[in-house]
Amino acid sequence: MKKLIFGILLLCSINLYADLASGFDEYNKGSYKEAVEIWTQACSDGDRDACHNAGFMFYSGDKIKQDYKKALKFFSDACIGGRNTSCNNVGNMYSRAIGIEQDFTKAIEFYTKGCDAEEGNSCFNLGNIYLYGKVEEQHFIKAKEYFTKACDYNNLDACNKLGNLYNKEERYIKSKELFTKSCDGGFADGCLSLGILHLKGYGVKQNYVKALKFFSDACDGGRNTSCNNAGNMYSRAIGIEQDFTK
Repeated sequence: MKKLIFGILLLCSINLYADLASGFDEYNKGSYKEAVEIWTQACSDGDRDACHNAGFMFYSGDKIKQDYKKALKFFSDACIGGRNTSCNNVGNMYSRAIGIEQDFTKAIEFYTKGCDAEEGNSCFNLGNIYLYGKVEEQHFIKAKEYFTKACDYNNLDACNKLGNLYNKEERYIKSKELFTKSCDGGFADGCLSLGILHLKGYGVKQNYVKALKFFSDACDGGRNTSCNNAGNMYSRAIGIEQDFTK
């Protein structure tokens, strides 16, 4: 009897993965409607990834008719089923009023579910809600708490924002540590923040060469204000040789 039950469970698991894969097969053939139909059925059978995929299709409206209400339903089902990135998607829809009425209470509910499951973007978005006072007055302690979690889960934007909060408290050693993690991970704003620390000498020895390096890294990463900062250093000979060509 136990073997029979195990066999049924295994068969169900295989069928779920097969349905998910079948949906991708149809998608890759350009049969988007059929893909959504397969994922919709698989979602009804309990496949959280299929729910997420169907939600994304209705959300983006790229290949099928956009339908935010259906997207919300599928993302919600995926979140409840344990697809943590979907929890963040639902939170975003509620917090940004994407096709539905804005509701920060619901956004917090889903962001919290995602964050509790170590989904860094959800923690980051919770931090922003408290930082900017979306549901109550600004709450820096809660903002720092959620940014810390998000940074621990490698959300580099959160590391940079948390570093800026420590900067305001003049806790420059801590802010440098966070900016470094952000910059080393390839987040341009983290490099910009490190450049400012070295340009101004906040918590570190003033070092124009390092400031230029970090501004240049941030510029290469797409942070346009850093391009201007690097240009100013060259044109005004700030700690380096003047170079109008650069």
